Amino acid sequence: EGILKKDAGYYILKAPLKKGELWEFSHSGFKGKITITDILSELKVRNNTFKNCIITEEIIDGQNILLRTYYAAGVGPVIIEQYSISDKNQDLILKAELLGYSFADTSGASD
Repeated sequence: EGILKKDAGYYILKAPLKKGELWEFSHSGFKGKITITDILSELKVRNNTFKNCIITEEIIDGQNILLRTYYAAGVGPVIIEQYSISDKNQDLILKAELLGYSFADTSGASD
């Protein structure tokens, strides 16, 4: 169904994964919306190239913050950007990039 932000009780990524999809959330008196703003066939982050990526934008009503997250299929978030927004201007205040990743060995083989 999607990726649930468990402590907040709402989905930060939700099917169907199509550009323009939007869902609203409400938690602890806060309301907001998340939109899938783009789908990229490829995204380069540092020394890694990721295929089939989704970009979401999360805005909480009454706050001047936009959270843009880039998700890579099979990996998860690879870039997170936080912007201060005012009068149609967006100023980047935080950017986090995935430095590396690995997958656990699920084959059951042992040395």
